[in-house]
Amino acid sequence: MSARPTTWWRGLSALVPPKVPERIEPDHWRTGGRVALVTLIVIGVLNASARTLLSRASDVSVAAYDRFLCLNLPALAIAAILLGWMLLRERSDAQYRVATTAALVCSQIALAVGLWMMGSLSSLVNTLMCLVVVIVVRVYYDRRVGRAVAFAAIGLHGGVVALEIARVVPLHPLYPTLSDPNYLSASTQITAFTYIASAYTLGWMGAGYMARRIRLSEHSLRELNSSLEARVLEQVSQLERAGRLRRYLAPQVADRLLSEKVDPGTLQERRHVTVLFADLKGFTQLVERVSPEVLSSVLELYFEEMTQIAYRHGGTIDKFIGDAIMILFGAPEATGDADQARRCVRMAVEMQRRLSEIQPDFARRGVIDALEMRIGIASGLATVGSFGSVARSDFTAVGAAVNRAARLEPLAPPGGIALDGETVALMDGAPTVTEYGAHALKGFRDPVPVYLVALRSVE
Repeated sequence: MSARPTTWWRGLSALVPPKVPERIEPDHWRTGGRVALVTLIVIGVLNASARTLLSRASDVSVAAYDRFLCLNLPALAIAAILLGWMLLRERSDAQYRVATTAALVCSQIALAVGLWMMGSLSSLVNTLMCLVVVIVVRVYYDRRVGRAVAFAAIGLHGGVVALEIARVVPLHPLYPTLSDPNYLSASTQITAFTYIASAYTLGWMGAGYMARRIRLSEHSLRELNSSLEARVLEQVSQLERAGRLRRYLAPQVADRLLSEKVDPGTLQERRHVTVLFADLKGFTQLVERVSPEVLSSVLELYFEEMTQIAYRHGGTIDKFIGDAIMILFGAPEATGDADQARRCVRMAVEMQRRLSEIQPDFARRGVIDALEMRIGIASGLATVGSFGSVARSDFTAVGAAVNRAARLEPLAPPGGIALDGETVALMDGAPTVTEYGAHALKGFRDPVPVYLVALRSVE
């Protein structure tokens, strides 16, 4: 017999299942507890204060109201104590749940005493308050807490009706002169309570539907925030990877690879470039004389200084080959043939000057002999893009201008800068250059005119 009400109630509960987890965080318990505590205190003060007003009414039984206060105020006090205990410090989820549920049931007991005082079927205010508590609790908390409060409301209200039908308690002791023949009928009371119980049940179900919609929205928002956090973390990860990528590629190349919507390996184009090759004189002999640690320290300083100069002038570092450096102007971004040539030459002059300035740093690292650099610069058409295999590719330039710059570099005197004729023509007389003769370069049929830059003529 006892299983039937549970099965009946579960059947109704199944009509509005939560669908998503109804999580209650500690802050949620504590916020609801504070609101309930203040509400109970206010109700208790109002109930106690009402005695003075009721004592002046001739048709009211003050003795019945005193009995009401003897039951109502303790119930409110117990509920307030439970909530206060819960709010004193952090509690476990189980403790929050038990204290909150017990306090809310005590509040329903206090309302049930009001039903007894004013009549279980004639006390519209207390009935509405019970219904409001059922609805608010179900919406604010989860189904377990809401179900306990709904059971308490129906059971306590039904208990008061049963006591009235059995004539254990008077129908409305606060108003002893009130008389209603229909109200005295047991069948009338049972029918009326059936409607009231249905109102509690429908209110609980409606509140469950509202809670379900709210939880679905909260769940969707949590998932959206979670996916947003995941996207933000992915973006941060991409930025970190881009930062690492820029250590191994020129920033211009890295930015292009990250921004291109098509496979950068398929991008190759013909364009005018200015190419620089730089190499240290006697580096091979230096490798044989110094330890790997000293060599590594010297190369790190050398490459760091040259790299910063290249970036300041807008050059794209194509590659490091031992102690050699290849730098492009005009790829991947072009700024104009003449501008590229002038910036490349100014960069080369600054590289030579900076190498002279850091000689003491090399000496402190163990390289006593001064290091000197040869630089070759050439301009012309080249194919620019990604070259290599499916497994490994490089962004570089291929063409006669690149080969010419590579051949000019060993022709330059130590500390000097050798130019081809096309680069000199693009600079239009600045800086001052001197002819270095026509030289037969490997891979070129005709001798190539070579020019040397007067370093002091470049500001």
